[in-house]
Amino acid sequence: MRRTRLYWVTLLAGACASTATETADLGAGSDAAAPADASTELGCAARTPSLRFEEVSPPAPPDRWGHVAGYDAKRDRVVTFGGTGSGGRRSDVWTLGEAWSEWTDASQSPTRPTGRFTAGAVMDPERDRWIVMTGDDGVARDDVWALALDTGVWAELPKGPSARFDVAAALEGRRAWFYAGFAEGFVPLDDLWELDLDGDTWRELPTGPDRPSPRTNCAMGHHEGFLYVIGGHDDEDLTADYWRYELAAERWEPVEGPALSAWAHFAYTRGAGPVLWMAGGDNDDFVDVSSTWRVTLGSPLVIDELPLTGAAPPTRRHATLSLRANGELVLYGGSFGKSGVRGDTWRGVIEAPRCD
Repeated sequence: MRRTRLYWVTLLAGACASTATETADLGAGSDAAAPADASTELGCAARTPSLRFEEVSPPAPPDRWGHVAGYDAKRDRVVTFGGTGSGGRRSDVWTLGEAWSEWTDASQSPTRPTGRFTAGAVMDPERDRWIVMTGDDGVARDDVWALALDTGVWAELPKGPSARFDVAAALEGRRAWFYAGFAEGFVPLDDLWELDLDGDTWRELPTGPDRPSPRTNCAMGHHEGFLYVIGGHDDEDLTADYWRYELAAERWEPVEGPALSAWAHFAYTRGAGPVLWMAGGDNDDFVDVSSTWRVTLGSPLVIDELPLTGAAPPTRRHATLSLRANGELVLYGGSFGKSGVRGDTWRGVIEAPRCD
């Protein structure tokens, strides 16, 4: 978003970017047991679950926003990279293990991406690696990197999409997709790219005349042959709508869904089955929310804002959200207001609805 990036350039110059995607954890393939699909279950099982957040206090990485995160299921840990905050743009890697006791600095690779924020990322569990692409290191980037999860070593991959930041990303099996974002100069994009993970080869997918308007800072998820896009904004206005891309037919179509209290800068992560989790965000206006939504992907979209059984985490945008194999959510970092940066870590426990 134009105002956010200009503001932070000013702030960082004095102190030393849907993230991605808003970015967010895109660890599809996790064994997490997400709640049942509310559109198909009946009675008590169809009720919206509640959510209990609690702040955990392990020694934490420096505060940041615009970082990316993923869930490494093989080692039951959250992995995060980059972002920006009081220490400037960062190129470090940190992990949070299953005990929640300590964030570990895993930045030992001698070769790594430049310090950046608002990149796109997907966890590739079949090849035991994490893909991070594009982002903003002072200019829009077009490079693509893979972090080997067993060794912590980065390797550069073939390039695909043009230079951009604030890109959306999704993964399913042997394919990953990266959508839209901002080109240099805050020019919103609308192209969709597919990465074949077996050969690390790229192709731009056809879109046709009926397609979403150019945008950035949206959420995206894959389910049963469709890519779903939620919200976002361009260089001036919100793109408060829903679309899906049918991969077999290579075409876009609009999807119905309810209005949201925030339409951009979500943290989001893929759940099991048709579920996409989203948290935080704003309306491109620095008025952040603390909501958490369960999105059931389909047509129409079923979106439930989860009620809380305790205190809500502070409001934020440009944070990351991860889903562990035990069904717990991990919310980390983000920005708030016009100048705030968060470095806190929250555990979200999804509680089944009471039926008594």
